[in-house]
Amino acid sequence: MSALLFNFSNQHRRNGKWMAQWELLAESYGMELMAYTNGNGLTEMPPVDRLFPTIKHAQERVKEVEWVFLVAPARPRQMALEQSTVRLRDFEHPGEAVYVLGPDYGDLKPNGRQMDHCVEVETPNGTGELHALTTAAIVAYDRWRKNRQ
Repeated sequence: MSALLFNFSNQHRRNGKWMAQWELLAESYGMELMAYTNGNGLTEMPPVDRLFPTIKHAQERVKEVEWVFLVAPARPRQMALEQSTVRLRDFEHPGEAVYVLGPDYGDLKPNGRQMDHCVEVETPNGTGELHALTTAAIVAYDRWRKNRQ
């Protein structure tokens, strides 16, 4: 199993196109789509395979996979400071993994979570901000490309 775990926010609820893009990405690369809410007070169930209140809750429920935290270039690197970071171009994707993405406009704080891998998704100038969906697409493609060789 491989999966994308993203922060389901009010933006996704208001704009169905965002959600459709996440669904298409997961389907295109044969990945599960999972979300965490961090207390967003959902009034409706998002169209995902699994929904969790927090990343920690997801880690407690989804076992026997490697957890991969994705770091975009302009993000504060709090998680990366606690763990060694590898560039995506050098990363060997595990057979079964959950790729953890932070919110588009905010930090993903470690809060005691331990990831198996911390991967930096670079941009050419090293300073560009990447949306979570864009980061997920880059990583899904990289995983597919490297695993088919």
